[in-house]
Amino acid sequence: MEELCLKQGETFQWTKQWYPVAVVEFLDTSRPHKIQLLGKELVLWRDGSGKWACFEDFCPHRLAPLSEG
Repeated sequence: MEELCLKQGETFQWTKQWYPVAVVEFLDTSRPHKIQLLGKELVLWRDGSGKWACFEDFCPHRLAPLSEG
């Protein structure tokens, strides 16, 4: 397994990494799912092309959680 080496003075940026957030087989494809990761509220859903997407759980237009539909 490859180790991550940081240069002196660098800090690991937790929010700039990829993380598994759910087991796809356990998700209902017909609705959005609210999840929390590293203190951030996120929404996970399947888009029109069948791909899973994940964004901040916030609609900038309606000021409401996207996870509510």
